[in-house]
Amino acid sequence: PLEIILQHKTPISVFPHLISPLLTSLTVLLSLFSFYPHIRTPVTYIWNCFFRPFLITKPSGDQREHLDAFYQGQADVYDSTRPYLLKGREMMLQLMASHLKAQSALVGGAAQKKKIWVDIGGGTGWNIEAMDEYLPISTFDAVYLIDLCEPLLAVARKRFAKRGWKNVHVLCQDASRFVLPEWKTGEVDPRGSVSVITLSYSLSMIPTFYPLLDRCDQVLDPGQGLIGVVDFYASRDSTSTRERAIGTAKYLEYKMGTIKSYNGRNNFLNTYFISIPYYVFLGCSRQRDATAAARAFQVEAGNKIGQGQGGLITPVSPFFKTGFPPISDPNANAMGLNLDHDMPDLSIGPSMLAETNMPTDGDGTGKIWSAHGTLNGQKQTMVEREGARRAIGSDGMAALGKQQTIYDVGAPLSPFHYQLRKAWRVPYLEEKIHEQFKTHIYGWTWEDPGIDVERLNITKDDHILAITSAGDNVLHYAIAAGVERIHAVDMNPCQGHILELKLAAIQALEYADFWKIFGEGRHSDFDTLLTTKIAPFLSSHAFAYWKTHSDQFSDNFYFQGFSGWALRIVQFAFAVAGVSADVKRLCNASTTNEQNKIWTEKLRPIFLNKVVCKLFLANPIFTWRTMGVPKNQVNCFLEDGTIEDFIKATLDPVPLHSRLKDVNYHYFLCLNGRYTPSSCPSYLKPEGFKTMKSAQVNNAFKLHTDTILKYENMFMEKEVRGLMKFVIYSVLRGLGDESLTKIIVMDSLDWFDPIPKSTPLPPTGAQALDELDESPEDAYEHLKSELDFEILEMRRVLKPGGNAVWRSAAKYPWYRQRFELAGFKVHPIDIRENGKAIDAVNMYASFWRAEKV
Repeated sequence: PLEIILQHKTPISVFPHLISPLLTSLTVLLSLFSFYPHIRTPVTYIWNCFFRPFLITKPSGDQREHLDAFYQGQADVYDSTRPYLLKGREMMLQLMASHLKAQSALVGGAAQKKKIWVDIGGGTGWNIEAMDEYLPISTFDAVYLIDLCEPLLAVARKRFAKRGWKNVHVLCQDASRFVLPEWKTGEVDPRGSVSVITLSYSLSMIPTFYPLLDRCDQVLDPGQGLIGVVDFYASRDSTSTRERAIGTAKYLEYKMGTIKSYNGRNNFLNTYFISIPYYVFLGCSRQRDATAAARAFQVEAGNKIGQGQGGLITPVSPFFKTGFPPISDPNANAMGLNLDHDMPDLSIGPSMLAETNMPTDGDGTGKIWSAHGTLNGQKQTMVEREGARRAIGSDGMAALGKQQTIYDVGAPLSPFHYQLRKAWRVPYLEEKIHEQFKTHIYGWTWEDPGIDVERLNITKDDHILAITSAGDNVLHYAIAAGVERIHAVDMNPCQGHILELKLAAIQALEYADFWKIFGEGRHSDFDTLLTTKIAPFLSSHAFAYWKTHSDQFSDNFYFQGFSGWALRIVQFAFAVAGVSADVKRLCNASTTNEQNKIWTEKLRPIFLNKVVCKLFLANPIFTWRTMGVPKNQVNCFLEDGTIEDFIKATLDPVPLHSRLKDVNYHYFLCLNGRYTPSSCPSYLKPEGFKTMKSAQVNNAFKLHTDTILKYENMFMEKEVRGLMKFVIYSVLRGLGDESLTKIIVMDSLDWFDPIPKSTPLPPTGAQALDELDESPEDAYEHLKSELDFEILEMRRVLKPGGNAVWRSAAKYPWYRQRFELAGFKVHPIDIRENGKAIDAVNMYASFWRAEKV
């Protein structure tokens, strides 16, 4: 930012008789210091950035002269001074390299066009040399460095000559009007000829960034081309001095399809007060075909996010609205645009306001738009479909030649639709309710999926909807039964991020690295693996989350999140009580009788201590924040006795049920803090890992993240207990009639408010409100019957003979009668009686099935 300001700094004319001697003295002083080699670099940088610009007696001429004057004295130390200031460059290059590799794997042996990389504003050539570490420069047929600053380009030429690269070329050109040699000779058609475009802290420094991005859009290969940008970022409420940073980022996201987007802060001084915001963007042409992704989401997952009335404010190319000509217009020089290069016929084209290729389904017909803006093969314009809905702006924006228009954004415009490898994560809108989730609640799953497969007879023909949690259960269904379709549903985006990371890491990594991440819960190179290998398989949302939370794997992932706090407290209690050695003996016990002896004599007195029960296990804040148990669920097990009774019935049978060291990995993790190869979920075993790599198995997953949407503003205090219930209902509404065979909702039904027996079911065809009506009181009454609407939706989407399955903290939960009222045949699979465990976890008092008849 300082460089941007200083490039346009006017001469200081106030008190010249004082300024000149002072600066001259500083010049002499700094010159003396420069003789010391170890301080030469910082002195040179400080002098040229903060002092030398003030000695300029009058402004230079054009942009090129400004740049040459500013960088002339510091070009040779440029690269050694920027690593601390320009953060994110390596990340952008790593993302670019990993996605290019993943893209090549998808294309396979198909014939490919000439690979051309254009690095715009690349200066000294640092980007190109750094990229060679992640992707050999020999991969490209031609690499072009475009810059207008001759002192920096001189450094680049020396750098490339030293490396002996014959395919790397330096061009001193205006970025917004760059021309490649192949275009001039006619060897290559400019449109769609470039494979890769990168801009590293250069976009915000280019005054004509609008035509530059328009040009990038034209020359980028629409099928396989990628564009990477890293630059300074400013929030929307920033002052006018930062408008360019805002405009570049937003126009970039509008012009290009987003594959990855990450916002970070460079705290290079390690202080809480000074940090530089920056963003990393990886994108593609919006002409890229996203039809397959649209079908995967809309048809296979019942998701229509972005196809309704959800407007998005995006800048529109201003040049035809303000009298600017196409960049090939022969009259451009007369208008002062100073086009000093011979340009091929490469016009910007009509304004996006007049015609657009943005696909949408705003008419509510449920038809699928391709990524090329076609419906049933016929191209549509914005005017023909809906027109520009409405324009907003200000005199200031108009003066800048800018315009903003609200469009109805179609689903293929979302980052989810431009993922390169897998369409696992179903698109979702980031709502206010998601702000409640800064991290995950569950780091592992507390249900026994082996019992599910056995008692529910899960087979390869099943279509299952289940709660995501940490994903262990649904991964087990896929491995054990090869289920045809699995809809994993969770309100908390972070839970979806965990499962998505597991799926992506299985595809991208070797078993040894995967085991370190999720078996041991730590990997020293996780951050690097995330960017260089895993990223192509992740959605933009999941990548940004894990990039921000990569430190969760630096120590132990299983001690993170709310469930991690429970493990920390338990281990602290063991240490204080002096039984840590006994815990270790329990984890290594060879028989269940030995386990039971250690439990009874050493550990049981701690868990059933009245102080522990009162301070923790009976504390609603602790039970929700660490174990995800809301108040309504606590009331369920209190119907059958006290909290102490429930703890006894839960934990006492476990030691005699199965050995922890090789079977009961649920409790082994809680006591040991990490898995071992002999005691771990099936997806962590080599054979399970290998099975999950199969496309037939992993393509079964659709990960849903949903929200209450319109209810959140009024019922913020009530939303916590309703997170799961609304998300299940919302996802069910998007699925087709009789499309599921099993719905496994874990314990989420315990979360609902009880409905009086005398309350009738809603009439057939009735639906829950999408938004609050004029009477909040009536809306809340409607909201309290939400379970009935969910049950009716279950009945609609289940095939005849299909099952809704749940576990409950109560032996005979009240809501089983609501299923019977809806026509289901309800019967228990197992009820915890006579001190016997119903499964390896034994966390719930009962296990139920409601069959659609």
